[in-house]
Amino acid sequence: MKKQITLSIAALFAFVLVNAQAINPANRTKAALKITKQVKQSTNAKTEVPGQGDMTQRMDNTTTFSYDVSATTAQGATAEVKVTAVKTEVEMMGQEMSYDSQNPEDGSQEMGEEVKALMKNTIKITLDANGVIATIKGNEKIEAMNQKGLGGLAKDELLDVFFKISKTVNLNDTWEDKVDTKESKISSKYTYKNFENGIATIEQISTVNLDQKLEQMGMTMYAKQEGTMVITYTVDVNTLLIKSKTSTTVLKGTIDAGGRSMPMSSFVQGTETFQ
Repeated sequence: MKKQITLSIAALFAFVLVNAQAINPANRTKAALKITKQVKQSTNAKTEVPGQGDMTQRMDNTTTFSYDVSATTAQGATAEVKVTAVKTEVEMMGQEMSYDSQNPEDGSQEMGEEVKALMKNTIKITLDANGVIATIKGNEKIEAMNQKGLGGLAKDELLDVFFKISKTVNLNDTWEDKVDTKESKISSKYTYKNFENGIATIEQISTVNLDQKLEQMGMTMYAKQEGTMVITYTVDVNTLLIKSKTSTTVLKGTIDAGGRSMPMSSFVQGTETFQ
């Protein structure tokens, strides 16, 4: 009898442990939230220009956002997102420009005007009861940032402070997801790699195909690129709130501008932290 009780306790402990590790979409917190998100991104790109050799470009950005999210009810929730600080450095064709919103007098005034307009913008969002964006207003500037990989706010997508998951997964589980739009096709495989102190580590490995129309320095360009993206998330399993996100993206392809098609490659590293 004593042995049976011991076995029952062990089984119960194992059951509790497995369930504590599970990432369950139902665990997404419905409490009101105030979150600071900081995005750091470093991009190095090279374009082979006929008759001129290689043109390189480096861009380093640090952008800080504030999120003010109401408690979720059966009717949904609201959220306000603001850019509170921006630091950016660009090096292209031997020229360097920079701007830091915390030291505005020392940087490029042209870049400063764009940053100031961005920081004046408040994004107002309504969410459904599952945290998915139902409406979004005031995001015109953020849409431009999204093209550079600095944002993640879009209608019909889960608010980007939460980890997106459609079913319960446990440690060592794998699953797949696909994005198929006019400009991007991304096929991803996720693996639940580790669990410690209530925090799950998830790895995402993606194949990426992009076909984009870009506007830069008053010129319309068309870029086709393919490659890989590796992302590591840490997630609080009790709330589904993302704690950190690191990414490395390697792409190669061509860019068409001014009637010329030129080979190009890019290497992008990013980190996001949520507090």
